[in-house]
Amino acid sequence: MPKSSNDNAKLPVNRTMPHSQEAEDAVIGAFLTNGELFTEFGSKLREEDFYIASDRIIFAAIRDLAAKGMPADIVTLSVSMGKEVDRDGRSALERAGGIERLEELTEAIPSASNCEYYVEIVKRDSMLRKIIQTAGEIIDNAYTLEDADKCLASAQAAIFELGKNTQGSELVRVSEPATEVMGKLLKVYETQTPDLGLLTHYDNLDNMTNGFLPGQMIVLAARPGCGKTAFAMSIATNIARMERDLGRYKINYDVWFRESELHKSGYVKETIDMLTAKGVTYETEDGALWLRTTDFGCDKDDVLRRANGFYTYFAADIAYHRNKFEKRGFDRVINIWGAD
Repeated sequence: MPKSSNDNAKLPVNRTMPHSQEAEDAVIGAFLTNGELFTEFGSKLREEDFYIASDRIIFAAIRDLAAKGMPADIVTLSVSMGKEVDRDGRSALERAGGIERLEELTEAIPSASNCEYYVEIVKRDSMLRKIIQTAGEIIDNAYTLEDADKCLASAQAAIFELGKNTQGSELVRVSEPATEVMGKLLKVYETQTPDLGLLTHYDNLDNMTNGFLPGQMIVLAARPGCGKTAFAMSIATNIARMERDLGRYKINYDVWFRESELHKSGYVKETIDMLTAKGVTYETEDGALWLRTTDFGCDKDDVLRRANGFYTYFAADIAYHRNKFEKRGFDRVINIWGAD
């Protein structure tokens, strides 16, 4: 009997599921050495995103400690995991590889500052595994279901469920998005600049809120007759007329540039990585990254990335100047300096 070309198609057999042990270990190690990194990135991950069994167990333990408001280091984690015993009498610490595994994770991380990069690798591999598992289920149904319409509907539902999960619309513990919100608030507090968001041009308000940030719901509350509507209209007017008013003084900008755009695009990190590759930076024991500005005539070196992992104003300024010269082709820049 003649065979169609599709009959010769080969399915992968006994292939290892996509995963990166290096990335998973780096994420867990970063969380263990810097609790603020878990606050910022922990909510983006689920226990099942980790392929390595020991990493799944340790991540769950870190998450549970964070939910209780407790720090997750080798000591607290080993105590907590040692108390969690399964039906076979084995503790979570034993199943994860013991205290030696925790020490190995904290020593093996290349750089905690690259935690976001490692998190994305773990998330990517987790999604690839889910795609493979879903594809396998679709293939099984194609062999077993006699109704083609039901088989197609089942396949479409499975693929739709995958897409829905990438949008983060599934139900989660309230503690998980709470850690993400706390991370955002911490970033606003550490940055201490109104340029993160949309400016109202009421200086005191901008300094307190750091500008109106994306995704925020701004509530303006006061007793009746206090001028809430007038105040809201003033804010909207201030935002709308800034460009027009500058134009009256013949100050016209081809590009309206915000510092936040440099951070969102990853351009600040790329610029700092470039400086590090040139050997003009160094990292101190607390994890802060410094630029050797004394080599260029300054009285002292300047910090580029704080110990908590957040970049300074100075780092963004360097990235901004690089953008002007390299990306937009400027050959001359006039800097006007003054007090903050």
